Amino acid sequence: MKEIDPTPAVFRELGRAAERLLTAAATLSDAAVAAPSRLPGWTRAQRPGTCTPRRILVIRLREPVLHLVDLDVGHEVADIPAAAVGIVLDDAVGSHAEAEKMPACTLTDAEGVEFARFGGGGPVVRGARTELLAWLSGRDDGARLDAPDGLPVLPPWI
Repeated sequence: MKEIDPTPAVFRELGRAAERLLTAAATLSDAAVAAPSRLPGWTRAQRPGTCTPRRILVIRLREPVLHLVDLDVGHEVADIPAAAVGIVLDDAVGSHAEAEKMPACTLTDAEGVEFARFGGGGPVVRGARTELLAWLSGRDDGARLDAPDGLPVLPPWI
């Protein structure tokens, strides 16, 4: 994979590419824009809620750090910088808090500090924040977490 050179020349090229995309998109007819929705199996599910600029930044951080793990090229959730772990873990906790089928449980970090409670509490799941993120995001089975009453079955995330 080609390394990205964060120089002004690269940013100018990205700007030109964005302009070409917007110019091409502006020429599409309403029928062309609607065409994909007529494909078999197409869905237009949309999550409710407002996507704020802050939310967009969280999503843009979450995508590369977790998908780099998904590529299975030697990068693990434990390799994610601590600041990013905190942001993405907060995002995962927030999403699970809104999930209809999230079982009652309490999450504590490795030191025993509670940082999430679902459904009024319940079985305690304790571990390093990276391990909790791996489990909540579906990247790990949670075997390294301490859950004396067993790990709850999580609903799908995202």
